[in-house]
Amino acid sequence: MRQVEGVTLYTILDAAKVLGVTPQTIRLYIKDGRIPAKRIGRPYLICGDALRRFVTDTDSEGYFRKPYITEVEKKGEEGSSNHD
Repeated sequence: MRQVEGVTLYTILDAAKVLGVTPQTIRLYIKDGRIPAKRIGRPYLICGDALRRFVTDTDSEGYFRKPYITEVEKKGEEGSSNHD
């Protein structure tokens, strides 16, 4: 677990320990889009908010009930509107 500017970031191993699953399960969840993660250098990093949302906003199969959009993605969409 790492702190960067007040944001908690988890490695795959950290997230697996928190959720009580194997690292391979976390990799599968990332691949399937169930847990959003970013690759920074070699490791994937998972934002603490994304992990919390996965626990609170998923159904029994681990899929989000609502689309997941991070605050960073929202800001990016606002700034990248196309004006023809």
